[in-house]
Amino acid sequence: MKEFYKRSLSGVFFVLIILVAVYAHILSLYVLLLVVLIFSLNEFYTLLFKLKFLPYKLFGITAAMLLFTLNFLVAINLLDPRFLLLNLFFISLLPIIPLFYHTKSFVQSWATTLIGWIYIVIPMSAFAFISQMTGKYEPVLIMSVFIIIWTFDSFAYLSGSLLGKHKMFPGISPKKSWEGFAGGLLLSLVLVFFLSPAAEILSRTEWLLLTVVIVITGTLGDLIESGIKRNVGVKDSGKFLPGHGGFLDRFDSLLFALPFVYLYLIFVI
Repeated sequence: MKEFYKRSLSGVFFVLIILVAVYAHILSLYVLLLVVLIFSLNEFYTLLFKLKFLPYKLFGITAAMLLFTLNFLVAINLLDPRFLLLNLFFISLLPIIPLFYHTKSFVQSWATTLIGWIYIVIPMSAFAFISQMTGKYEPVLIMSVFIIIWTFDSFAYLSGSLLGKHKMFPGISPKKSWEGFAGGLLLSLVLVFFLSPAAEILSRTEWLLLTVVIVITGTLGDLIESGIKRNVGVKDSGKFLPGHGGFLDRFDSLLFALPFVYLYLIFVI
C-alpha cells in the first residue's frame, strides 16, 4: 500500500509539471522537452554501455541538445528553415570523433550514437513542430497527445488486468495482452469521441484517427523499449520517479509516436 501511494503521488507530481510546462509558455515547453531529451538520451546510452556498446556519450548528448535547440528555433519561426541542414553537419562530424577516442569501435560507436539521435532527438524536434502546426502555439494539441497516451495506458492496464488472456509479445513484455490493447483503444476512442468537440483544432473524426495513430505507434514504442531493457537485463531504464522508472520508461510511447503524429497532422491541418 505504501508503494501504491508513493507511485500515485509521484504520478500526480509528474502530470502537474507537464501541465504547467505546456500551458505556461512556449519557452517552458522548450525546457521540458530539452530535459526529457537529455535524461532520456543519457539513459539510452547508459543501457548501450551495459551491452558493451560504446556510443560517444558526451558528444552525443551535447550535440543532441544543440540539434534540438536549432530545430526548435526553426519550428517557432525564429530561424530560417534552411538552418535544418545543419543537422547534416552534426551527423558528418560523427566519423571524426573516433580519431580522439574509441578508435577500436569506429563503426559501432558511430552507429549507436546516431541511433540515439534518431530515437530521441527526432521525436522531440517533431513535438516542437507539432506545437506550431496551426501557425501559432497550440498547448491544447500538445497536451492532447499526452492525455491520449495516458488514457490508453490506464485503460489498457485495467482491461488487461480484468480480461487479459492472450499475450501480445510474451518474450518481450509478458504483461501486455491483446485484450488490454483492444480495451485500451476502445475506451480511449469513447473518451475522445465525447471530449473532441471541446478542441476545435481537429474535427471529431480527425481526433479519433489521431487516437488510433497514437495508440498503435505508442504501443510499439513501449514494446521496443521493453525489448531493449530485456536485452540489457534491467527492469527500469533509470530512477526518475518512485515507482515509475526512468525517463525512457515514462516517455517510450511518446518518443516513437511523435514522428507519426507529425506526419498525420501534416495531412489534416
